[in-house]
Amino acid sequence: VSTQSTWDRLIGLLSSRLLAPMSLLRLRSHFRPASRSTRPRAMSSRFSTQTTEQTPTQMTIIEKAKAFGVQSLIGQFPHRGGFDSCLDSMEIEKVENGKAVCSLVVNDKLANSWGTLHGGAVATLIDVGGTLALLSSDCQRGGVSIEMNLSFTNAAKIGDKIIVEGEVLKSGKTLGFTEVKIYNAANKKLIASGRHTKVL
Repeated sequence: VSTQSTWDRLIGLLSSRLLAPMSLLRLRSHFRPASRSTRPRAMSSRFSTQTTEQTPTQMTIIEKAKAFGVQSLIGQFPHRGGFDSCLDSMEIEKVENGKAVCSLVVNDKLANSWGTLHGGAVATLIDVGGTLALLSSDCQRGGVSIEMNLSFTNAAKIGDKIIVEGEVLKSGKTLGFTEVKIYNAANKKLIASGRHTKVL
């Protein structure tokens, strides 16, 4: 083997061992993660999982009962807007011992084209009346509706004051059964009645 070829091999070996770590350093510096100050935020505030604290007037009846107790519901019907706002004039008068009593005056928002209490409004009142009755038994279990039936007896005109009375028929570990009746406050005539079942 010539002296030149041996010398070339020696140079090649030294070069590979010296240059390899330098190449590795270059790669590391190239893919080095950005500092904390320059890293993008993992999640924008719009998608943050943190929720702002709600005031009692911005809560549903279930949320308010859980947060402040069932007696905090006495007074004007609380809601967060949407469909529930049709009952914004309703007054909750009593919520205790498995019973609830509410009152309101039939207005344009609750009336059908004949100027009387709409069937959909009656269904909403049965829903709310039954839920209030359940909350009076356990303010932590408002439940989710699974069944409801209605019977219409008499009409209530715009301007008529009506009374909504809800009562718990039975409340178990998983199901709550309620009955709700709606009366005309002036003549005590039954306007409608219904039964409401909820998963607790």
